[in-house]
Amino acid sequence: MKYRWLTTDAAAEQIRRALGVTSIDGLLWRTAQEVARAIEAPRVTTPATA
Repeated sequence: MKYRWLTTDAAAEQIRRALGVTSIDGLLWRTAQEVARAIEAPRVTTPATA
């Protein structure tokens, strides 16, 4: 996803199209999507208090 600059949902759609299926399910698939979404989410930084 990062290489092709795709969002998680766009990458998942491309995988489904390549496989010729309308849906993919399973724990590994859901976990991969959750991890990818966490990576692509904007990171919020908080200022250090010292």
